[in-house]
Amino acid sequence: MAGVIHFYGRVVEAPCQLSTINNQIIMDCPRAEAIKISAQQLEKGNIHNENIRSAQLRYINPQRTLAILDVEYR
Repeated sequence: MAGVIHFYGRVVEAPCQLSTINNQIIMDCPRAEAIKISAQQLEKGNIHNENIRSAQLRYINPQRTLAILDVEYR
């Protein structure tokens, strides 16, 4: 018996949930423990997590009160 299976679409897993407390960001990812990361770690891109390939915080104003957090998942 032989055949061809066609798959359309994509397999999707829920992303990490992000929240902030004081000067820390909490990343709560499915199938992993929540981790706390300081803004300084994110500015340097110094993140080590099994679900996250990279994360970087970029401030978009001189007062450093607004930022964009780029997260790339594995």
